Amino acid sequence: MTKTPMTLGGKIRALRLAKGMTQGELAGREITPGLISQIESDRVAPSERVVNLLTKALDVNPSELLSEIELRHRQTQLLRDARDLLDRSAPHAAKPLLDLLAQASISYVTKTELDLEIARLYEQLGMFPEAETLYERVSARALVHHEWMIGASSLNRQGELHLANGRYILAYHCFLQALWYLDQSTQPIPQAVFTTRKNLSITAYRLGNTDQSFDFARSAFSDVKTSGSRVDCAELCHLLSVLSMENKSGEEALAYAREAISIYSSLGQTYALTDAYMNLAIIQRERGYSQEAVSLLPQLITDYHKQGRMDALSNAWSERAQCEISIAQYEDAARSVERALALSKEESPERAEALRVQGLLLRATAQYDVAFLTLKNAAARFEALQLLNSAVATLEVMKDMILRQEKADDLFVVDELIARFSLILKQRLRVTEMTVLPPEKKHV
Repeated sequence: MTKTPMTLGGKIRALRLAKGMTQGELAGREITPGLISQIESDRVAPSERVVNLLTKALDVNPSELLSEIELRHRQTQLLRDARDLLDRSAPHAAKPLLDLLAQASISYVTKTELDLEIARLYEQLGMFPEAETLYERVSARALVHHEWMIGASSLNRQGELHLANGRYILAYHCFLQALWYLDQSTQPIPQAVFTTRKNLSITAYRLGNTDQSFDFARSAFSDVKTSGSRVDCAELCHLLSVLSMENKSGEEALAYAREAISIYSSLGQTYALTDAYMNLAIIQRERGYSQEAVSLLPQLITDYHKQGRMDALSNAWSERAQCEISIAQYEDAARSVERALALSKEESPERAEALRVQGLLLRATAQYDVAFLTLKNAAARFEALQLLNSAVATLEVMKDMILRQEKADDLFVVDELIARFSLILKQRLRVTEMTVLPPEKKHV
């Protein structure tokens, strides 16, 4: 049977016991017994001064212990380097470093720490099922060992994977658990608290609970103003502007949108600044200022084209078409919609949105039958993409067409579809309302 190699702490403990010494006797007058206990359990790496004191007390050569300290430092640096590479989305460069750590016969990196980075590696390599499975194991192990910050990080990343794949209820519960893990930590990282609350706000909004989304966003905004970066502050301003429009608070939405623009502009965040101006154009149109909105869009369309962001470019053309419909420039709107459709992918939110706007244009030009079919197509696509808020809003337009006798169709069918979508939205809403949040502490 192969004997497991000893760690530094294990060696010190074995030498102490061989000498028949207690931890207090080894500590002497210059080291505390508590520090000896931490060193022997490998929770703390001793300094060079402490190593010299220990080697004298144990009557051994310092090189016997220093080699173990060097190994510990080397492994810690490998993990740090791998983490930095993953932060820069360089998984192929990080993989050899993580492989070395995974194959080490003596490990000073905890399995939870290592597996968290391996799960990130899987995620960046596109191995999503493997990443999700490992994130689940990491968060479960972190709960057992009270590694709260690692568990919160794992749950946040797992939730972001669910969010990206439209699994909003699963994402919501992951983020909520992450907030609970952070609440257990004696020293939570403010950035982690902010990220979790922001994720909860976005997910609650997707689940149809605008009020709760607003609560999380405001809490995150409070975190940001005291300890966050200016980029984080701008992100929250952007999110709060969208939520304010949902709550029919146009002036508040406008103020948040302009603050986001101001911050992104001062930081030189080009992509984010373009998106912030796009958000401003949407707010202006929804507040009834379509002429002001349409004046912003040519530059935004140019910027998105230069940035090569085709999905965003498609949405910009759809937004321009909506503005042009509002000011009765129907020929221009038709050209804008055609560009939006040409730029969008077949099974994408951008294609569904372009079809919805095309339906609005056809209705505005009294082509009711074709408009109804186009809107029906858009609603079905929104449903398939789990964008049920958009699906219900589109069906409401179809219902209004029937009520105004613009389209002689079966109102019962539309009512039934709206009821079905509304039921799903209410079920999702109930998930967020029935969930009991963890007890608050002053840091969360």
